[in-house]
Amino acid sequence: MLSTARPIAAVIATTLALAAGCGGDGGGDSSATEEWASSVCTAVSTWMTSVTSAGDTIKADPTQNGVEQASADFKTATQTLVDDLKALGRPDTEAGQAAQDSVNELSDDLEQSVTAMESAVDDATGASGILNAVSVISGQLVTMSQNVSSALTSIEQLEGGDELKQAFEQSDSCAGLGSSNS
Repeated sequence: MLSTARPIAAVIATTLALAAGCGGDGGGDSSATEEWASSVCTAVSTWMTSVTSAGDTIKADPTQNGVEQASADFKTATQTLVDDLKALGRPDTEAGQAAQDSVNELSDDLEQSVTAMESAVDDATGASGILNAVSVISGQLVTMSQNVSSALTSIEQLEGGDELKQAFEQSDSCAGLGSSNS
């Protein structure tokens, strides 16, 4: 059964590689837009760390209890990310409303993924149920990482979003999310 947890480790590693679209050479004073971008990247980075830890729970304890604990941890981490992103509000840029809309859509998508995970875990009984729950969790993590990556990329590519793109590129918080400096 331990082998069923291996795909989760791969998904988490993929999340680290996909999640950002941000570079970062940072520097002196930061604008409000750079602070907004930095807050987005910090929230995503914190979520990824928590997701990695939850994945480690399944690897260490691939039982009903381990899967239930990991699911609860995924839910907590994701709710924290959603709350953090929603608290940021709209960046004060030409593309600010569209960026906020992207963040709100991402939040909704992440919450739907958590609901799917919870449902699979709630329905899990016996070895085959646990295996199915791990499969659903792995699939939802792939979906979540794709949603995060897509949202950040779309924010950077918004019409009139040059200021946002530059803010992501200059934010030190974004540098650790896996893309090269551009």
